[in-house]
Amino acid sequence: MADNSAAERTETPDDVMKVVKDRDVRFIRLWFTDVLGQLKSFSINAAELDDAFEGGMGFDGSSITGFNPIEESDMIAQPDPATFAILPWRPVEKATGRMFCDIRVPGGEPYEGDPRWILRRALKRAQELGFDTYNIGPELEYFYFRSAKPEDGPPEVLDEGGYFDLTTLDAGSDVRRETILALEQLGIHVEYAHHEVGPSQHEVWSRSTR
Repeated sequence: MADNSAAERTETPDDVMKVVKDRDVRFIRLWFTDVLGQLKSFSINAAELDDAFEGGMGFDGSSITGFNPIEESDMIAQPDPATFAILPWRPVEKATGRMFCDIRVPGGEPYEGDPRWILRRALKRAQELGFDTYNIGPELEYFYFRSAKPEDGPPEVLDEGGYFDLTTLDAGSDVRRETILALEQLGIHVEYAHHEVGPSQHEVWSRSTR
């Protein structure tokens, strides 16, 4: 895993290019979601960043859930430099970065089915109605299992702990710690984390204000 330094702030393509050079970033993953919220990604070589920022990277949108049909399949992923971060679970040497993308149609107009564009329109409408600030508090609850694909029987949990337990049974504590450190490297502040009610159930809670 990469070092535990805080995520470097980027606002412009030049900011990204500097971090890429200074941190020996070799690959850039371009991220976006389909209309169901499923994360989609493709990777480009760092040498392609200039072209990506200038005109975006083309892809076939007909295979993405909720995107255009085959006869209107050409779409463009335009990376947002403000979302750049180095992925902490990839090697430090020849590192991998990521950026979220706005989805556009040929000609540069926003694609009306892009979830980021939909959110921007919703925020604009909220602002027109007089709502200037919104608070987001993602509360992620999840389970740790010994194997994603057990050979037979149901998945086996890592511990038998309960709500707020901190015992030798809480085998997921170290994994939860690594999760928090990785989130912080991506610039996501974690306010608190703890064992939840169920066996091997954990919670990570974050807050963001806009």
